[in-house]
Amino acid sequence: MVTPGEDESSPHPRNSRTSTLAKRRRNARACDRCHKNASKCSPGVDGTACVRCSEQEVDCTYNRPVKRRGPPSKRTRIASDAQPTDNQSPESQDPRPHDTPSSINPDAAEDGPLISFSDNPASTYLAHEDVVKPEIIESLVDVFYHAAYPLRPYFHWPTFRAQISQQLYRSDWGLFIVTMAVCALAAGRLHDGIAMPPDPHPLRFEAVTLSSECYNAAVKAIPSDITEAIEWYPLMKAKALLASACLQNGELKRAVAHGGDYISISLSRGFHDEENWPGNLTEIEKQERRRLFWGFYQHDQHLANSFGFVSRQREAKATVLYPAEVYDDEDITEAGIQLEPKKVSFLRGWNFCSDLYRLLEHMDGLVRAARQTSVEEPGGLVTSFLSRRQPPKNFASDSLHLVSKLFEDLPDNLKKINSMTGDPQTDRYGFVASNILITTQTLKMILVGCEKPSVHARCAIATELLDELSTIPLAFFHASSTVTLHHLAQVGHMLAGVIQRPVSAWTYLQVRNILLVLAEFLTKIESTRLSAPGLAIKLRGQISRIDQCMQQISQNPEPGLLSIGQTLLSDSQLFPDRVRPQQPQSTDPTVGNPFEFLQPYSSQAPLLGEGASPTDQPSLPNDLFDNWSFFLGQTGSFEPASSFQL
Repeated sequence: MVTPGEDESSPHPRNSRTSTLAKRRRNARACDRCHKNASKCSPGVDGTACVRCSEQEVDCTYNRPVKRRGPPSKRTRIASDAQPTDNQSPESQDPRPHDTPSSINPDAAEDGPLISFSDNPASTYLAHEDVVKPEIIESLVDVFYHAAYPLRPYFHWPTFRAQISQQLYRSDWGLFIVTMAVCALAAGRLHDGIAMPPDPHPLRFEAVTLSSECYNAAVKAIPSDITEAIEWYPLMKAKALLASACLQNGELKRAVAHGGDYISISLSRGFHDEENWPGNLTEIEKQERRRLFWGFYQHDQHLANSFGFVSRQREAKATVLYPAEVYDDEDITEAGIQLEPKKVSFLRGWNFCSDLYRLLEHMDGLVRAARQTSVEEPGGLVTSFLSRRQPPKNFASDSLHLVSKLFEDLPDNLKKINSMTGDPQTDRYGFVASNILITTQTLKMILVGCEKPSVHARCAIATELLDELSTIPLAFFHASSTVTLHHLAQVGHMLAGVIQRPVSAWTYLQVRNILLVLAEFLTKIESTRLSAPGLAIKLRGQISRIDQCMQQISQNPEPGLLSIGQTLLSDSQLFPDRVRPQQPQSTDPTVGNPFEFLQPYSSQAPLLGEGASPTDQPSLPNDLFDNWSFFLGQTGSFEPASSFQL
């Protein structure tokens, strides 16, 4: 082969100084246009246009200043010392690691940081290949597609699966860190005991090691200063997946940290506005970015509502469209989208969850605005002024009506959860439907507490949720993530929170009845997991503490409390099994019903004596729930859901 600038009479390229220099300069840096668009560039020898510029028939220039970062690699210095020093041009002494097998990014050597492992993903992967072999990666990617993809559809799956089959992660840094993050999340799901063919999965008992190995591989390949990364989009995707993996495995602090990195990159790149995206994106790339934006939005709002954090990504300034509701990713091509109206897309339910979280975000803002602060405190006057901003009258009831209508309009595939089939195309509807069900009930409980909190309204909503759960095959919840269990525990905490206010003995028994059913349900789910988060044990412990407080109250009866209420309260302490719901025998062997349909006590029952006031009712101490660190609005230590640390 004759390189540009040589004639055919020149020496063989292997012995040619000119050819050697040309090889060194090949792929050294991206052209100006690809660098500006953060696109992967495939430049030729200096003087020839790159592939992208050639295809688009635009000028390919290299006019920006050359910047090198970091000291010369040790291997390059040794190679330079071994070469003859006579008749060498300045370019031949370039300390860049030009002799590495491949490059992370075309301009990473001059315009980006030195990443890790000799600056290329090939050696990074080789450092972990003994544990994470290519066949294991393919198997974990399939687990992700089955169990995690329905809620984290960040990929155009045909494209991503083809890249995995071709092992492109060996030579593409962005694909490498994303693949390792996918595998870490998938291994975490296997560790939790998800049932999928073949069952048990052959990698289940290696899941702890695999999750840790893949997580470490991804983290080590990411630069410590993420703002210097050139390929920022795959880095964002990897950070979002790592945040989900850490949350799944009980590493809350790391989940928050990875999410913070995602937010930092998103803000610095203007990712929240489609106008800031590169203009040459294909339809596939646009849809992937929309899924990533709204998928992480759901993740961030879940953290904010389940753990009392501050929301870091708000939709008020976002101008990103929802992803197209295609039936299958094959319906998305680089040129456009082919919708199939007669088929139900699981993404319709996924977008519905985004709607629910948007409502949750705004409800949270209204609740915070209404908090009371002394005007004498710094900022108190402004806080008091903002707290007077009240929502429209009947806002909560109108919101409940809207949520109910939107839910009713969903197709049955997204409202009913059937048994697991082992077919990812079928089972994905169940994963989305369960997310819809639990998130909808959580939103309803928040809405009924926004205006005049009603313990009976919340009991009704919790009972409705448990009635729905009782119709779902138990095996489906064995396949659900730890996040789903925290969602259920959150419902219990929101219900338990109402009995901090003055309550009657009858109301207390109604709440206690529901909490016990929820605890029994969580016990059944956690009993099948290799490392359960212990939510049921914690819930039972708090119920026991509530019982002790109520028992002390019953020994000093208030004048307005009916004797029947006192008798019921006393009986519940002496004979707790009398108020515990009994588990019915299911006629359907595929439906593992862990509880009965609740028959809550009537909210119309007379609970107070004649002339009694709410202040006559007993109340629980405010510090009773201080150590419910895994529930809504609580901070403090978080006990991992698993026994291993990533």
